[in-house]
Amino acid sequence: MLKNKLIWIPRILTIVYALFLMLFSFDAFSGDSSLMLKILGFLIHNLPTVALILIIILTWKRTLIAGMLYLVAGLIFTIYFKTWQQGLMVFGFISLPLFIVGTMFIISHFADKKTLKKAAENSQLPF
Repeated sequence: MLKNKLIWIPRILTIVYALFLMLFSFDAFSGDSSLMLKILGFLIHNLPTVALILIIILTWKRTLIAGMLYLVAGLIFTIYFKTWQQGLMVFGFISLPLFIVGTMFIISHFADKKTLKKAAENSQLPF
């Protein structure tokens, strides 16, 4: 049961975080620009969200790789968006979730390995 939670919680948090980031892209529709420029701005604003979704899709069964990529993404978000300069709240909402999700994926990976090893040691297989 704990293994199931460790597997699904980081994935669900990633999807919720990607949807949260997508909310910021709707500001592209404000202003006096043409509809094409607004749509282009919306798509450009969603590039980080698309990157996060691609990571979760490509590493669905590779939790260690997913964890490392999300930690790197957190570092990139921190440096590129300069969230460390904009205060603790901005860092907490933009960069910190990626560090938390990355850490949770890594914990999930090693918890799964320990569970498998313990099950193999306790099994009564004839060979």
